[in-house]
Amino acid sequence: MTTVYSAAEVASHDNEKDLWMIIHGGVYDLTKFLQEHPGGEEVLLNLAGQDGTVCFDEMGHTAEAVSLRETYKIGVIADGDVGAPSPSYSKKEPTVDDDNWEYEETKEETSTLPYLFTDRKLTRIIIHDKVYDVTPFLNEHPGGEEILLDHKGVDASEDFDDVGHSADAQELMKKYMIGEIVASERTNSAPKKGWTTGQNKTNQQKVEGPPILFYMIVSGFLSFLIAAWYFKLGA
Repeated sequence: MTTVYSAAEVASHDNEKDLWMIIHGGVYDLTKFLQEHPGGEEVLLNLAGQDGTVCFDEMGHTAEAVSLRETYKIGVIADGDVGAPSPSYSKKEPTVDDDNWEYEETKEETSTLPYLFTDRKLTRIIIHDKVYDVTPFLNEHPGGEEILLDHKGVDASEDFDDVGHSADAQELMKKYMIGEIVASERTNSAPKKGWTTGQNKTNQQKVEGPPILFYMIVSGFLSFLIAAWYFKLGA
């Protein structure tokens, strides 16, 4: 039988040692997953005890991530009970005071992007609207770790393409992808096709010289002249 929780009960589990979250009406205990989260701990901590549905959907999680999420499900939220909204998506309605009314402008939804780059221990970059956590790749990067650190928290698409990464390198990138930029902030720039290993990136001109038979004939003729000269001297 599925366990039913109230929003208030979920809200009491709001710290790193006891972290619950509501996603699409399901209740998830993510305490053990906190340090394993590819997007970092902070984004989960910011949503601890709250409804993280909007943030989860806008981050563009893969089917594998959704399946993994279900392994942490412990129950469902009670019908009609609504969890506290994420602070990054909370909105204020215009308010009216009986004596002196004052209109307060509705705030726009803020991006989830800042949560991705607030952890100084992690190195995350954006390439063609996708977010990559390259922290474990720093020491392995053929071009050195400094170039990755210089692009931490920014869009590195143009520089990535200009370097001319191989198809193998672009395939390796998939290992470090943790999500996508929200639709409203995407540049929709198309990645350049990578060159394959062993392929020369510049067109080389084929240089042709005289055939080897030509050198053999010339060498034989010179040998004949030398032999004739020695024969003449001996006579």
